[in-house]
Amino acid sequence: MIDWFEKLWSTWGPVLGSTGAISEGIYITLAVSFASFGLACVGGLVLTLMRLSGLKWLERTAFTLTQVFRSLSAYVYVLFIYFALPAIIGVPIPPIVAGIIGLTILNSAYIAEILRSALSSVGSGQREAAAVLGMSTGRTYTDIILPQGIRVAIPSLVSQLTIILKDSSIIGVIGVADIMYRASHTAALTFQYFEYYTLVGLMYVVVVFILTTFSSWVERKLRIP
Repeated sequence: MIDWFEKLWSTWGPVLGSTGAISEGIYITLAVSFASFGLACVGGLVLTLMRLSGLKWLERTAFTLTQVFRSLSAYVYVLFIYFALPAIIGVPIPPIVAGIIGLTILNSAYIAEILRSALSSVGSGQREAAAVLGMSTGRTYTDIILPQGIRVAIPSLVSQLTIILKDSSIIGVIGVADIMYRASHTAALTFQYFEYYTLVGLMYVVVVFILTTFSSWVERKLRIP
């Protein structure tokens, strides 16, 4: 039994000892994820309002952009923006910026569908009542439709945030020192791929658990009695 523990510690001891260095990459992972999520929410909201504008050309434009944006993978977006786009525009793009832009474009399309579904769930009678009261379209959305729609959208938005968090590991391929990049680099030096990737997997589980717990708390606070 003692020999088994010694063998186990000889394998996992160095891995656990490097947890601090690897976990430093979680800050970059979270920064990229939240920045991409925030920008994607803005882009998704713009696409949603275009889809709900009632203007045919805006609706078609938003529909086309949504379909195009979600047709490609995060991998393709990140590589294109980091390697191909600078060659076209003649301006280098920092790796972390390229990662954020790629994740933002992709997830804007998915968040647009989430918000469109949530806003459409608000009864048309409330829009009609607002029109009778003389409220403008903008005020109707900001005061009546958006507050109710966001309540409906929160669970799906948090799910999308966790997807962005997991997809953000792709930025390691362009040299951003996120948690996955650091783990891969260390594993390549020690050949302990299983151990380091297991450690990273557990870190992701902890972060996602915290996000979903926070989401449940917010959902309870915003629930209409």
